[in-house]
Amino acid sequence: MRKLIFVICLITVSQLFSQDKFKFKSIDYGIGTYKINNEHSALVLISAFDVTTSYKSNLLTLSNTIGFGFGKDEQSYIDLEGFYEITVLYGREFSIAKQFTLETHAGLGFITQNNTTVQNENQSYAIPFKVKLLYYTNDHFALGFNPNVSFNKINTIYSLNLILHFKF
Repeated sequence: MRKLIFVICLITVSQLFSQDKFKFKSIDYGIGTYKINNEHSALVLISAFDVTTSYKSNLLTLSNTIGFGFGKDEQSYIDLEGFYEITVLYGREFSIAKQFTLETHAGLGFITQNNTTVQNENQSYAIPFKVKLLYYTNDHFALGFNPNVSFNKINTIYSLNLILHFKF
């Protein structure tokens, strides 16, 4: 199912670019921390990679996120946990000040979660929301904060990333 969603996303993006209406806008790399709702996560790390296209004032983003870390299970034993999420997001960009920009995104995706105490993977569709607060140091590079939330039927995941934003 993950491969099917990924292939559909690639075909859609390639078709849009072949019509010369969309253009690459930016690439983002983020690293930060996350919290799984109702879990006792102690040390967790998240990494995200986004590719964003634009058409007029509309943004279309393909996002890949992976998170892993240590937590505690019901008996307070150390537990290794992790998740992988791929999403397609629609967003808008707002200029706050001369060098500050705010991007908001919402979309649909697919998430896989697992830990060492549960033998099988948990998979679900996800409804993610992202906000990017960017400070442009020049015309093509920005630093920013990226709070996220991913609602799914397994666990709600909250995250905060520091991002490097490369604009084309």
